[in-house]
Parts: sequence; structure tokens; C-alpha cells
Amino acid sequence: FSPHILQSLFLWVLKMILEAALLLQVCRFLTTRWNWLAFFALQAIYPIYVTVVAAASFFRAFEWKHRVFRPY
Repeated sequence: FSPHILQSLFLWVLKMILEAALLLQVCRFLTTRWNWLAFFALQAIYPIYVTVVAAASFFRAFEWKHRVFRPY
């Protein structure tokens, strides 16, 4: 593997560890069950979701907080 891929993988794993630690505490506080399968599935889907929504915002109008945003 190239150093860039290893660095990206390291940062992604670090991000997952920190998010899991925080979310486990939140689940414990809210007395909610933790689901590892959902956590890992959403970790894989989230970057794609954010990219698609951001790209779509350049081409479609949307409303947020009673304001309408239109692309130029």
C-alpha cells in the first residue's frame, strides 16, 4: 500500500474509534441499545450520502428553515 492510502486508512479508523466512544457514552446515558452492525454500515454509507446530497444541492432547489435556496 502507498503511504497515502495507509494514512487515510489510519485516519478513518481513528475517526471510527472516536465516534464509537462518543456514541457509546450517549447510548449509555440515554439507555439505548448499541448496534455495531448499524454503526459499521453507516460508517460505509455516510461519505457517499454526504457527497450525493452536496452534489445535488448544486442542481436542485431546496427549502431549509423556511428559506428556499436555488442554484445559480
